[in-house]
Amino acid sequence: MPELRGTITLTAQEQELFTELLESSNQAGLATTTLRCAGGWVRDKLMGRESLDIDIALDNMMGKEFAERVNSYLESRGKETHNVAVIMSNPDQSKHLETARMKIRGLWIDLVNLRSEEYAHNSRIPTMTFGTPEQDAFRRDFTINSLFYNINTKEVEDYTGKGIEDMKLGVIRTPLPAKETFLDDPLRVLRAVRFASRFGFALDESLVEAASDDKVRDMLGHKVSRERIGTELDGMIKGPDPLKVRDMLGHKVSRERIGTELDGMIKGPDPLMALDLLRSMRLFEAVFEVHPSAAGGDVPAAFAAAGSELGKSACEALSAWGDVFQGDGLASGLDLAGQDVRRQTILGALLLPLRHARVPFGKSKTQSMASHVVRDSLKWKSKDADTIDLMHEVAPELVDAHAALREGRDDARLRIKLGRCVKRLRQMWPSGVILSCMLCREEAMPIGIEEAVEEEISWDAAQGSGDREMCKALVSAVHRFGVQDCWQWKPLLNGKEVMAALDIKGGPVLGAAMDACFDYQLVNPGAARDTVLEWLKAKFEAG
Repeated sequence: MPELRGTITLTAQEQELFTELLESSNQAGLATTTLRCAGGWVRDKLMGRESLDIDIALDNMMGKEFAERVNSYLESRGKETHNVAVIMSNPDQSKHLETARMKIRGLWIDLVNLRSEEYAHNSRIPTMTFGTPEQDAFRRDFTINSLFYNINTKEVEDYTGKGIEDMKLGVIRTPLPAKETFLDDPLRVLRAVRFASRFGFALDESLVEAASDDKVRDMLGHKVSRERIGTELDGMIKGPDPLKVRDMLGHKVSRERIGTELDGMIKGPDPLMALDLLRSMRLFEAVFEVHPSAAGGDVPAAFAAAGSELGKSACEALSAWGDVFQGDGLASGLDLAGQDVRRQTILGALLLPLRHARVPFGKSKTQSMASHVVRDSLKWKSKDADTIDLMHEVAPELVDAHAALREGRDDARLRIKLGRCVKRLRQMWPSGVILSCMLCREEAMPIGIEEAVEEEISWDAAQGSGDREMCKALVSAVHRFGVQDCWQWKPLLNGKEVMAALDIKGGPVLGAAMDACFDYQLVNPGAARDTVLEWLKAKFEAG
C-alpha cells in the first residue's frame, strides 16, 4: 500500500505554473476566483507519485473564459500565448462538462468549473450547474479522487471528510451511496477494480453490494436506450441474480471505455489482483464478452472459469520466471516487465480456450473468438488481435519442440522448428514460450466449438516436467541453437537472387524457396552465398 504524505510538495515546474495562473487571475481582477487542483493529481501527489494529469477546477467561471484571461495576461507581459482546445461535453459518453485544455510552462492543464449535477425524473443525463467545492467533491467517483489542492491557500481540502482517511485505510469507497454513483456512470464499477489493483486497496463492502441491487437494473432498463451506445459491456456482481449489473453496464458503458479500463488494469502494478477481483465479482464475462454465436449456452461461464485461471498463471509466470530469460549465458533484452509484453502475454494466455472457435467477421469472413474479444469486446487495435492469434498458432509448435527435447533430440529438425517459431513471433517469442506452457494445462482445452479439435500436444509429457522447467528447457534450446534473434538476420540470398537462380518470376514457388533458404541458414548460419546457391538449385532440381 502506498505511503501517504501529510502535505503536497510541488516541483519547480508546478510552482511556476501555479504562480502564473494566480498572477493571471489577479491581473484580470478575479479576486473572488479560487483555483483548485482536483482528483487524481492530488491523490497521486499525496502518495508521493508524480503526476502530469492536472485538472484545475474554477468556482465561478468556465474553463474557456479563464484560459482566455490567462492568454491576455501573458500577452500583456510580452510572453508567448497558448492555443486553447475546447472539449465539448458529451453526455452519451458520460462526459457532462465542457473542458478547456492548454499547455503552460511545459505542462498540460484541463480547466473546468466546479459543478453540481441534477437529474430529471425520467433521465439519467444530468443538468450541469455551477456548484460549490463540496457539491463537486460528492459527485466524484471515489473518495480518494474527491480531494482538492487549493492553489490560492496551498492547502489540501477534503470536503467529503473521507478522502484522506480512506487513503490511509486503503479503501475504495464512493462519496455518495454506491448505488447512486453506479447509476450515474456504471463504468465506475470497473474503475473501482482498476484503482484497487493499482494501489493494493480493498473495495468497500457497500460498493460491492450496491452493484447487485434490483433497482440498478430496473432504472437502467427503463431509462437508457439500448441503441444509443451500441454493443455494450455486460457484467455480473454478487447476489442471487447475476444479470443485475450485467444489464446496468451493458446499456450504458461504451466498449472503448471498457477496453481503456482493462488496459489500465493490466499495465498497472498488480494485474493478478485485478483479474482476481474481476472473477470474484463476476465481472469477467462482462469484460471479456464472447460472441453470441458461441456454441453452447455455457461458454461464457466456462470461459470465465478457465480464462481467469490462465490469465492469473501468466501473471505469476511473468513475475517469477524472469530469471529463466535472463540466466547465465542468455542474451539480455528480454524484458518481461515491459507493459506491452505483459499485456499481450496475459491476454494471450487468458484467451487460449477460445483459440479454435470461429465467429462471423464482416460480411463473409470469420475470425477466431479470441480475436473477436480483442477487437469487438475490448475495442483494442487489430494489431493486438493479430499478435494474439499468431501466438496461439505458434504455441502448439513450441509444445511439440519441448516434447522433442524431452526425447533427447538435438538435431537440425529441432533447430529449424524453434527458429521458425522465433522468426514468426519476433520479439514476442518469450511470450509465445510462456503461452506454450499455459497450453499444456487442462484449463486451455478448447471451448466454444461444436466438435473437438485434434491437436498434437503431448499433454502428459509437457506437464510432467512442470511449467517452469518446460519454459527453461525451451529458452535454453533457443539460445543453445543461437536463434534467439533470427528474425533480424540478413538473408543469405535475396528474392532477386533466388528468382535468377531458379528462373522463376515469383509467387508461391518464390515463397517456398525463401523459406527453404531460411531453414538452411538456421542449420548453417555461416554458409557462403555460393554454397547456398548451389544447394538451392540442387534441391529444386530434385523436386
